[in-house]
Amino acid sequence: MAENAIKPDGAPAPYEDDFVAWTEVQAAALRAGPSALARRDWANLAEEIADLGSEQIDAMESFARLIFEHLLYQAHGDAVNARHWKVEILEFRGSLADKLRRNPGQRQRVDLQKCWRRATQKAALKLARSDIAARGKAPPPLTLEQLEDEDGDIDDLIARI
Repeated sequence: MAENAIKPDGAPAPYEDDFVAWTEVQAAALRAGPSALARRDWANLAEEIADLGSEQIDAMESFARLIFEHLLYQAHGDAVNARHWKVEILEFRGSLADKLRRNPGQRQRVDLQKCWRRATQKAALKLARSDIAARGKAPPPLTLEQLEDEDGDIDDLIARI
């Protein structure tokens, strides 16, 4: 059981019950300096800081997977949604590029093979094409650099998929 954080009004703000209140109390204690050491919930604070880093990697992988998915939809789906898929690809590329710019040391931690595999599985189900899922076992057809290149030609990426 986590220690209780203390809200500014003196009432307990348990980590498990009210995460936002807990974060506000922990931030206030950190800002207050050494005099507030006892009010810090060190175990949960350390866990949350570690989770923040993991969440950034998860977000980068999510954007990479979404780019792969939408490239597959564009390459193998109907023409009716073609413009929509391209707009989505542009948005996801920009978001991936932003995350990678803010976290340049984490590029090597993005599991592109996992992203590709999951994208092929989802696209295969959505498009009712089992042949797409089988492609997920092969190496990804694009690099992380190609996925994040906001100025790169989407039609070129589609051709490589």
